Amino acid sequence: MKCGRKDYGISTTKSDSYIFAIENNSIPICFEPLAGDGRKLLIPQTRRGPLNLDEINACRSDPKWKIRRCFFYSVFWFGWIFSLLIAILLTISQPKCEFTIREWWKDSIIYEIWTLSFSDSNSDGIGDFIGIIQKLDYLRRIGVGAIFLRPIMRVESSGIGVIEYKEMASKIGTFEQFNELIMKAHKKGIRVLIDFPLVLTSIANPWFDRSALASKHPEDANFADFYIWRRGIPNSEFISEYCGSTLKYFHARGRPDLPVLHWTNKNVSDTIKTALSFWINKGIDGFHFSSIEYLARSEDGKNPNWEDIAKILHSLRIFVDDEKGSEKIFLFASHAHLSEASKRLLIKDASLNLIVNTELQNLASGNLICSKTNKNNIGECANEIIADLLMFHKKDDEMSATSLVEKEEDRVKVWPVWSFGNAFTPRLASRVGSRIIAEMLIQLILILPGTPLLYFGEEIGQKDLSRGKFPQRGPFGWSIDEIKEEKPFFSSTNNTNFNTTSIKSSKPKKFSQISQTIFRNFLRLTNLRKYSHSLLKGNVYITKSMEHDAFLLCRYLNNKENERKFYGEITIFAANFGSITRILPPSQLFPLFQKHKNEKIKWHGRVVSNSINSVLDYPINSFLDFTTKKSIRLGPMQSIVIQAFNGYF
Repeated sequence: MKCGRKDYGISTTKSDSYIFAIENNSIPICFEPLAGDGRKLLIPQTRRGPLNLDEINACRSDPKWKIRRCFFYSVFWFGWIFSLLIAILLTISQPKCEFTIREWWKDSIIYEIWTLSFSDSNSDGIGDFIGIIQKLDYLRRIGVGAIFLRPIMRVESSGIGVIEYKEMASKIGTFEQFNELIMKAHKKGIRVLIDFPLVLTSIANPWFDRSALASKHPEDANFADFYIWRRGIPNSEFISEYCGSTLKYFHARGRPDLPVLHWTNKNVSDTIKTALSFWINKGIDGFHFSSIEYLARSEDGKNPNWEDIAKILHSLRIFVDDEKGSEKIFLFASHAHLSEASKRLLIKDASLNLIVNTELQNLASGNLICSKTNKNNIGECANEIIADLLMFHKKDDEMSATSLVEKEEDRVKVWPVWSFGNAFTPRLASRVGSRIIAEMLIQLILILPGTPLLYFGEEIGQKDLSRGKFPQRGPFGWSIDEIKEEKPFFSSTNNTNFNTTSIKSSKPKKFSQISQTIFRNFLRLTNLRKYSHSLLKGNVYITKSMEHDAFLLCRYLNNKENERKFYGEITIFAANFGSITRILPPSQLFPLFQKHKNEKIKWHGRVVSNSINSVLDYPINSFLDFTTKKSIRLGPMQSIVIQAFNGYF
């Protein structure tokens, strides 16, 4: 196309040289016609569009394009198939992960309630089921996963011997109220466990007289061997005569009013199993088998036969599992003088879920269970007992890796359960002589691996009543610090404002100042247990006691292949049970620190809980830099819990 010279309206303001260059240009310049007034720069309106159908057909039939298309299609599909095969191969070659559900009791707090003293709903001076229902929100708030109720069935005054297995204890409520308690507890994620005396009954139980007089009453022939009867043997702590006759029977030590059932008699075992089935059908989640040491005894009745006891308990495990179906019934037991071998036997052969460690229930000021010279060595004694029990409860993989464990039966895993008291022992705060020390000890078992079994009132440092046959069963201090003992229970007649105490906030409103502080510190730790990885799954290390009254305990996560490779948070419990200030160096927590003295400890932490005496010196969320501060200074009767991060790891 030829282009002629045209006048494009060049501005007369251009210089003469510019105009001369344009007019004398020998090369014709073609421009698209401009739209508008020429003052704006416009993009040409003609654009190259997509390929049309003719162009596509031309490329489709082109041999070169066919080869290219086949090549790229092949690369894509071969690459995709190869990636899929690699993924499948990696999945197959890796070790399979077993899907396991962690048992509920490993992450829960079990809370023992003396039903007659916990919460009175109708001001009759006796605790009841409705009162417990009213406090379920409180129990859930403090982290309780299961309530352990005793007594439930009709028993004699001490709560040990059964009068009637299928009757409710006097005045605590009806079966309808009990069913309501179970239903509402389950809705809040709280399981219900009950105490079940397997072997001891009261002499008031009608079985006892029917068994003693069975020879005179043919209709009672089936009861003849319900109890262990003998003639011609001397009396002892375990044997007494029946109503002044020559007929004698076996009973609990020093308790002629608690005869022992004859468990080798099938009529007895079938009758007790029927009672178990009765309570299972009520919807309970588990049983505590009490006084199991009397299930099988030596000929003189003085010593338990633990192998035979394990066989009896195993038969009960089979029975309750068949009764319940897919969801297993939780079974646990306790005994004051169990050896380590007996504990393993009851877990392995008897198939119990838990055995309670009762050793800490002996901890008290003024006794010599840990030292023959120092009667007030609470800290040292607690340290010694816990260190021994932690050694016993070491994880299976740790135990099998050491030369200390050679026998297969010694590798049985016994889950730790920590308890400072129950309805049959004095309260912890009374035994150690201080609510502050009791608070520190409760903090300790909340940090330990395992399951805390708390007796109601321990979360506020409650003490025994000053008088009474069972002072440890005094009413829970919902409204007052020191329980007034003029009345048997807090009610409207006690002028404690019990019935008007608000439960909407799920916590006591009328605690004294000291009780409130102890309770808040307790609550911080129970909340920490819910999300702290070191407390849920971590290993544990405890130092030796320093100067008989102070020590450190640590929960930590580490790499099994490399013990020096720690990760995540570290939870530290530091305590001084003594009367003078102690300096606790964190470097003593790990023997590792001693082996690598040239390496600096590069970690810091914050205080997540404290004892009532530590509030001012170590306030909550205060920061501790252990890079510069090499020790923890604790005053008399002080304890703190620290979460540390970013170690020298």
